[in-house]
Amino acid sequence: MKPDNRRDGPGHPDRWPGRIGRWVWPLLLCGPAWSAQLDLASNDFTALSLEELLELEVVTVSKAAEPAAQAPAAVYVLTRDEILQSGARSIPDALRLVPGVNVAAVDAREYAISIRGFNSTTSDKLEVLIDGRSVYTPLFSGVFWDVLDLPLDDLDRIEIVRGPGATLWGANAVNGVINIVTRSAFETDGTAVVTQLGTERNAATLRTGSSQWLDGQAAARVYARAVERKSSRMPNGDSGADRQTLVASGGRFDARLTDTQTLMGTAELYAAHAADTAVTGSESVENDARGASLNLVWSHQYADTGSTELRLAYTGYRRDYPTLYREVRDTVDLQGQWSTRLAERHQITAGLGYRRSRDETGGPPRAIIFTPADRSIDQPSAFVQDRVTLWQDRLTLTVGSKFEHNDFTGYEVQPGVRIGLKTDNGYFWSSASRAVRTPNRFDHDIGLYCPPPDGLPGFCGGDETLRIGNPDLDSEQVWTYEAGWRHSLLDWLTIDLALFHSDYEQLRSNEPATLGIRFDNRLAARSRGGEALLIARPFDHWEWRLWYAGLDIDAEMGSSQDQEGADGIEGGSPSHQALTALRWSPGQWVLAGILRYVDELESEQVPAYTELDILVERQLQPGLSIALIGSNLLDDHHPEFGEPDERRETERSLMLELQWLWDR
Repeated sequence: MKPDNRRDGPGHPDRWPGRIGRWVWPLLLCGPAWSAQLDLASNDFTALSLEELLELEVVTVSKAAEPAAQAPAAVYVLTRDEILQSGARSIPDALRLVPGVNVAAVDAREYAISIRGFNSTTSDKLEVLIDGRSVYTPLFSGVFWDVLDLPLDDLDRIEIVRGPGATLWGANAVNGVINIVTRSAFETDGTAVVTQLGTERNAATLRTGSSQWLDGQAAARVYARAVERKSSRMPNGDSGADRQTLVASGGRFDARLTDTQTLMGTAELYAAHAADTAVTGSESVENDARGASLNLVWSHQYADTGSTELRLAYTGYRRDYPTLYREVRDTVDLQGQWSTRLAERHQITAGLGYRRSRDETGGPPRAIIFTPADRSIDQPSAFVQDRVTLWQDRLTLTVGSKFEHNDFTGYEVQPGVRIGLKTDNGYFWSSASRAVRTPNRFDHDIGLYCPPPDGLPGFCGGDETLRIGNPDLDSEQVWTYEAGWRHSLLDWLTIDLALFHSDYEQLRSNEPATLGIRFDNRLAARSRGGEALLIARPFDHWEWRLWYAGLDIDAEMGSSQDQEGADGIEGGSPSHQALTALRWSPGQWVLAGILRYVDELESEQVPAYTELDILVERQLQPGLSIALIGSNLLDDHHPEFGEPDERRETERSLMLELQWLWDR
């Protein structure tokens, strides 16, 4: 093993912890001493008419702005105001509001999140983006949700596409795409301080911004943030000993270079420290995570005929779990996209991309090892899409495909076709698409070090290191068929329905080997289900939402001997979920209540549960507001994920939030 002596530069994330923490908390907590002078931004989400709500634009479905109500996919737009008025104060908790999304708290900081099944702490069939920058890791094709903690007030919306998005976004957009879109810096003038004190979570955020740069042609904002997540609860009542602290800073820059050209840039830094007993079973193990990101996007709009976009993105992080594993990763993305109109009826969009991700996992012996210890992964890609407008400008046909090459399985082609029909009061759509989940470092290279380091249970029966990863593993594949219908039943009532059927092949399985197990592609599955959403606004300042999501998955063993894996596919996600939300925002008040039902997880032996979240918010004076948030109010505690002998439980919580805004 090579010693870890190559990441010692002054700009590397290893140098950041402590530098931020020394000043973040004192700076943020001095906020109450400053007087608020101006009005808070309007957060009356119910002030939008139902027609205006349906006209909210999305970019994730076709990589071009279009009304969500006329997008040929199962798409949901989670707006900033809907998030803040729900009482959710983290991105995972906000995603609980979306039909078809599976969200389960694993412990104080980690979540299992997926769309339409296959949920786990290492969910690998979901593409997650921040302003179009991918945040998934090639380590396990998933997301580190414990450090994805942006200030929610800086968000514009979260676009959630249920169903494959691989035709545009590529491998791993198997069951859905989540695109977190932040607000333009032109919309965040002034200084804001938000302080949250709660039984399970404390947080403080300072943000300041100005739109007066370069004679009003440029705007910028920066923020600093600190979060403490308190330890969860064990089933026997003991502390889960998994407390986490996180400090972060970042910002966004927007500039109007000309009447047709814009430049956008974002940057973030974070450092997190946590404890965990899940691996050792008793002794608390400290672990650290640090990271940085950069996203630059130049756009040129050609009147109404087309556009060009160039993107440069960087993501770097280090995660260090003593005795378990260590990873240092740097990823660079280069992307170009072009869109043009041909012969009036054809909107052609095409793009090229290149992604290089380099990791280092070497160092002292730990329980998990990767062979080779260091690896670079190159992934060139291209896509093309043609959206054809047909009959009376009501019927559209969209065809396209993504072409990618990866170092593990070679070339992958992911085609898709979508059709949309606009009616007088609604919209019908249908689609068929292919997506793949390519192997990752975990699939290809993982092994267990034997004998295990001190303090860890014996994963193996001898002294020979176990190779679990399989260099010959193939990509998982799925064909998905969808149909949906949106309709305005009344001026104040709309319905949104979506149905799907998916055929999965070559799913990863754990097969017996000479020593222990080894990964293979012997499982298959069939899933079917749907989501139904009602939105009603019968009176001024009132909104009621009701949704239901149903899911049925059948695993097929074939030649596999992985019964546990098949059981996890079938019983690791809820078959039924439902939510009803009522919001009322009269004058200076916001009152909201959300009732959630989540069905049992058979393979995890997690019982079904129903929970209630309530928010009461009051604007005390211009620029100053206070909110009381109650979460999981129906039970003292309940489990959401994990096997009985190692799970943590989510507890009832209360939070008091104060927000100041001035100098706008």
